[in-house]
Amino acid sequence: MDIINRNSVEDAMNNGYNFDIGRYVSEGIEIIKKDIGLFIGYAVVYFLIIVVANFIPFIGSIATTLIGAPLAAGFFIGAHKAHRNEGIEFGDFFKGFDYFAQLLVQSIIVGLVMLVLMIPLFVMFGTAIFAVQSGTIPDITLGFAGILGVIVLVIGAIFISISYIFAPHLIVFGNMQAWDAMETSRKIAMKNFFPIFALTLILGLINLVGALPCGLGLLFTVPASAAIIYAAFKDVVDLDNPDNDDHNQGDAFNHLVD
Repeated sequence: MDIINRNSVEDAMNNGYNFDIGRYVSEGIEIIKKDIGLFIGYAVVYFLIIVVANFIPFIGSIATTLIGAPLAAGFFIGAHKAHRNEGIEFGDFFKGFDYFAQLLVQSIIVGLVMLVLMIPLFVMFGTAIFAVQSGTIPDITLGFAGILGVIVLVIGAIFISISYIFAPHLIVFGNMQAWDAMETSRKIAMKNFFPIFALTLILGLINLVGALPCGLGLLFTVPASAAIIYAAFKDVVDLDNPDNDDHNQGDAFNHLVD
């Protein structure tokens, strides 16, 4: 689907935007409540598929990578239909597979970037181990090197997760290519990095609480989190007021990331 307001995206990238965390949390929960049974039902199916995929011999992680992003997209596609009061059919949750190729490319790129981030950690830790074994530096330095490396990795992971938080939404709702969606998401996110980071922390705590009673709470908190991010995205890009008359689908955002 191509329903994004192009002018609003450009404005968000260039001029910034208000980011109302409280409103997004409230609106996301209200969206879920409209069809809570379907969202929880899909969450059950989602987790079952992910678990089964992980147990496939030899290719479990590959299988999870292949299906993870399209399955996750189903939550915010459902949130979009619920928000519009269009009526959700269970099959709607699987429409993320309509964008399988670009969602997969985006997931692979993010994975590769994370892998690159880990290289300095391995180099730093490996160098420290060699230096300790050779007697060049004291043993305690190894611990400091490991801590420093982990800090660098965590900061990098946070930056990546925030930068690309809206990339799947841009792929689905804007028919964007993976890299264009990632670059557009990054430019939008950088305008309000710390408020978006605060929202992700809140969602992390919500899902942590959801995981405590044998993980059953995740059946609500995971789709709710997706709906909350959707609420933020639709507000940032003015999804309720699309302006698509003057551009072609699939090419709408090519100029945004030039």
